Amino acid sequence: MIVRVRVEGDVVVKHGPGAELVREARKLRAYEEFAGGLFVVPRPLAVDEEAGVMRMSRLEGFVPVVAAFDASKDAPRAVASLFSRTGGVLARIHGHSEVTRRWLADALTTPVTAGHVVLHGDFGFSNVLVRLSDSTIGVIDPTPAPYVEPRDVGPPIRDLAHMTSCLLGRRGSIIRYATALRLPRRRLLEAFLDGYAAESGSVPSWDAVVEAGQEHLRTYLVRGADLPRPIASATAFVWAKTL
Repeated sequence: MIVRVRVEGDVVVKHGPGAELVREARKLRAYEEFAGGLFVVPRPLAVDEEAGVMRMSRLEGFVPVVAAFDASKDAPRAVASLFSRTGGVLARIHGHSEVTRRWLADALTTPVTAGHVVLHGDFGFSNVLVRLSDSTIGVIDPTPAPYVEPRDVGPPIRDLAHMTSCLLGRRGSIIRYATALRLPRRRLLEAFLDGYAAESGSVPSWDAVVEAGQEHLRTYLVRGADLPRPIASATAFVWAKTL
């Protein structure tokens, strides 16, 4: 799946498969309905399914969530709080799956059964943003990665695993930032899961989430990056010693 994005002033223009863009636009409209000030999303302005083009508002002043580390080197509590609120955002998305399902309607090909939710699908560093001026959280690109199946519906741990793999995997930026803050990455994951539990009323299992995070990264290495399995195995990721 090839996706191209360009910015035209205060509008973002995204090119990709038309059906995917329609689903993304509907998810964003659903999120608007229940965000309730906890987070913000870009507003879809127009979707041309046949041409494979979506226009949406730009989230002005937002940066990827890891940039908060640069702005908060002397405030590890603020960073932990940010990740706690990020967990709350994901729980809010999962908790309003019925709203999202209603917006998706016929675009949702998998029924939402007991224990399953409508997933964001790509809830990681690239798609969780923060406005540094007031710490508002922004969420973008609720479109599952092409190597993830099923695409839109699954157990909540699927989305939890993605952020877990970002926080605990061998990603240079998070290792560098967390070290500079003297903030164990385990603490960031705890904050994220605490925030999820506070919003959802459901406490995720630490062991299950970490195991799912490992599997998510393993899948990414093998399928997402299109690496041969022997190379992916040799690249065996290691959780940080700060755990």
